[in-house]
Amino acid sequence: MVSLQKDYADLPVVDSYVHVETPENVWLSFRPAGPAPRLWAYLIDLAIRLGILIALLIVVMFLAPLNAVAGLPGFVFLIGYFALDYLYAFLFEWLWRGRTPGKRVMKLKVIKLGGYPIGFFDAFLRNLLRIVDSLPVGYGLGLVFA
Repeated sequence: MVSLQKDYADLPVVDSYVHVETPENVWLSFRPAGPAPRLWAYLIDLAIRLGILIALLIVVMFLAPLNAVAGLPGFVFLIGYFALDYLYAFLFEWLWRGRTPGKRVMKLKVIKLGGYPIGFFDAFLRNLLRIVDSLPVGYGLGLVFA
């Protein structure tokens, strides 16, 4: 009888960790998040943003009588929507050192290759290019690269 365990023992172990050596010659290991935790973090952030958007719509409804003043309610809604769509993730990732509320719940963090937290410029570029990540349909390209 042939033992299958001996045949599998010769195969290399798949390592899903990223290993980085710091300037102090210390090795750090990070495990990149897969699609499922990223999706849950995104859905949590989406639920928070939708709640804020509903509150914004209620405020805009109270501004509806001022529609004669150069479309003020529509302007307020568009500025608020832009702020939610872009500034929400940018400000949280910058001020919370790589985390949005959804990422914090799922224990995820955006870091640089060396293990450092992202800064202002990193968070700005990351969220500026978010529109490219959402192409071709609903973050399809981002899912492939994740």
